[in-house]
Amino acid sequence: EETTTFVIANGPSVIQGGIPGTPQIVDLAATAYAHLGVEIDPAWELDGTPLPIERTPSTPIRLETADGVSVFGETYGDLAAARAILLLFHQGGANGPVEYGRIVGRLVERGYAAISIDQRSGGTMLGGHNRTADALGRDVHYCDAYPDLEASLAAAREIAGERPVVAWGSSYSG
Repeated sequence: EETTTFVIANGPSVIQGGIPGTPQIVDLAATAYAHLGVEIDPAWELDGTPLPIERTPSTPIRLETADGVSVFGETYGDLAAARAILLLFHQGGANGPVEYGRIVGRLVERGYAAISIDQRSGGTMLGGHNRTADALGRDVHYCDAYPDLEASLAAAREIAGERPVVAWGSSYSG
């Protein structure tokens, strides 16, 4: 335990209750620079990446699948004005906000909006909780999440109109 990496951060934009994911020792310098607003120069060749200590503002979303399951997720960025809608699908056993917490802010800064979905075959891997799996109350195989992907794609297409929709998958959802 004495070699475990930990981070304590304070401020109005800091995620309350814990940092998603697992901090590594190489992430500490990059995290400190990012939190202080220091631009990280690639010439420094830092091995780590900043931990998502600042939460990207999000709005909860709930979708109904064709088989009647409520799927929970988060939207990020301006859905009406974004140049494209990105659907962020997590790997089996995980959840969207934690898996994509490190990058969603950068996607929004570049003009994209994102919808992160907690598929039913998720859990606490990588930290956090999967609200869809918690509400379902039973374990399911990752193939059972196909209706979640379909409902998410239909919702994103409706939101996007003529703009592109990009499905971004990890592991089985890829």
